[in-house]
Amino acid sequence: MAPLLSVRDLCAGYGAIEALHGVNIEIDEGQLVAIIGANGAGKSTLLRTISGLIRPTRGTIEFEGAPLSQKEPHDIVAMGILHVAEGRGILTRMTVLENLKMGAFLRRDTGEINRDVESMFETFPWLEERRKQLGGTLSGGQQQMLAIARALMARPRLLMLDEPSLGLAPMVVQSIFKLVGDLKKRNTTILLVEQNTRGALRVSDYGYVMAMGKIVMKDSAEVLLASDKLVKAYLGGRSAA
Repeated sequence: MAPLLSVRDLCAGYGAIEALHGVNIEIDEGQLVAIIGANGAGKSTLLRTISGLIRPTRGTIEFEGAPLSQKEPHDIVAMGILHVAEGRGILTRMTVLENLKMGAFLRRDTGEINRDVESMFETFPWLEERRKQLGGTLSGGQQQMLAIARALMARPRLLMLDEPSLGLAPMVVQSIFKLVGDLKKRNTTILLVEQNTRGALRVSDYGYVMAMGKIVMKDSAEVLLASDKLVKAYLGGRSAA
């Protein structure tokens, strides 16, 4: 069976600065794949290129066999690829409920949209309590949860999460990774970019390690967690167990 997303020999960057150098990744439907690595490794650039925000200079990106490289970002969203960018990007002057409904902007099935709103309230009970609260008044962790819930309202075929735990308190980080793990159990296909190596690999099926714009390691999440090389390079020399 062909992968849901296939990236081959991808090169991209910002003007004359190339940030990705021949990147190859695959993700199958229902998989949770982690892209890990230090700050500046090219992880966010990879997601931005898949989303159409950056044009590749070489290589191919295919989703269900269809090329993405020349598509506009809104067309890629319409295909079912949702990108929760670093920094959350919620609509701060809109209420929680309005943010959720904006996630379903391209949908026309009003009844199903309303049912999905109720489903989000079941998944995130605190959202219902704050449905009339402005997004900008939420805590950082709440904004991150809202950003993910808003993306889920689009019923994504592929959900891409960029550093969802960044800048959050340890207890909130645990909640974020629990949520990601729960989404995996519901067969949501997820491409997760994280600097939190342990947290990302513990909920993932497979992992890619990026450094200097290249994939330098790849294997099952279990194998990467047990890798001495990965422990020394990215976990400060401590066991991941």
